Amino acid sequence: MMFQSRSTRALRTPSLLLAIGAGLLATSAASAQPLIVACAAPAPGQNFFYTIDPETGVATQQAPTPGNAIFSALAASADGRYFAWQNGALWEINTTTWEATQLTTANGPSATCFDIIGTTGYVIPNAGDVRLYEVNLADGLTAPIGAEGQLASDLLDFYGTPVAPFIIGLGSVQGQLYGVHTSSARTNLLRIDPATGEATPLGTPNNVPASAGGGWTGFASMTGVDTDSDGVYDTLIGGVNFRNSARVGGVVRYNLTDGTFDLLSTNSTLIFFGMASAPAQAPSCSYDFNRDENVDLLDAQQMAQVFVGILTP
Repeated sequence: MMFQSRSTRALRTPSLLLAIGAGLLATSAASAQPLIVACAAPAPGQNFFYTIDPETGVATQQAPTPGNAIFSALAASADGRYFAWQNGALWEINTTTWEATQLTTANGPSATCFDIIGTTGYVIPNAGDVRLYEVNLADGLTAPIGAEGQLASDLLDFYGTPVAPFIIGLGSVQGQLYGVHTSSARTNLLRIDPATGEATPLGTPNNVPASAGGGWTGFASMTGVDTDSDGVYDTLIGGVNFRNSARVGGVVRYNLTDGTFDLLSTNSTLIFFGMASAPAQAPSCSYDFNRDENVDLLDAQQMAQVFVGILTP
């Protein structure tokens, strides 16, 4: 794309290269929508990494997982790195070689759900003190958020009867965490405040299995997706593994108002364990300004004009 300057100064020599971040002026084309990275099994005992097209929900096999491990708690950071929470320890997944490297010792609770907002990770244990924990991505140390029993109390308020919280997957959209609770024949999408650990069930009780024609179970994976490539998660995508007890490898898009979902696709025989998708990297612009040979830098007035949009395609 070519740009012209409307400055009245005679600008001639191609001598100043100015790099402008997306927060100032987004001039490069939006990057392609990031793929979803998933761990899934096409058959019992066979565990592979897959990538998923977030628009179609179609999964493509990439490589066997190291040691045939099941990576059920996957998350991605804002700088495009992929992580796993595995047996209380933090791992990193190289999505070029598909190798996994353990980064920390096992410092935290066992969990099958994991997400990252900003520079902080979040997990919810499967048993014991089932509430939200924050994860320090530098050392893997964890700390509980909110009061013990917070999730159980929130579910009691919603269902009117005690249920044991059980959340297998986590994802985030616009800085809020989401996860599907499923136990005691009750399944709902929860919105979870990362600051307090408080959960808000969405929609009517047990409405998730009835979505898209009904008969769905196995809500084991979830991730936020940056569909408009602006660096912010705006859509919640998840895996739904069974329909009427048959393996279907469903990929769904959740409604963040009523907690139901739309089916994007099925991937026959797949069982999804974990999903993650990195937000689009902030685009940048490199622009070569012609300027007078006798001027070392653009003056303040010119610079102000640039930032308010005097460049036209």
